[in-house]
Amino acid sequence: MARGEARPAALRPRVATVPVLLLRQEYLMNPDASISEETLTELVDEVFLPMVRL
Repeated sequence: MARGEARPAALRPRVATVPVLLLRQEYLMNPDASISEETLTELVDEVFLPMVRL
């Protein structure tokens, strides 16, 4: 929100947990793999930010 990328009204508790849930799912599906920076960037830029953008 501070950088102007998210609408304050969009950050409801359930929406705010989406990135953590997606990350947890990555760990569950690939328990022996580390999560790459590319995956983290995809989760944020392609999933979370479009949900909460202005």
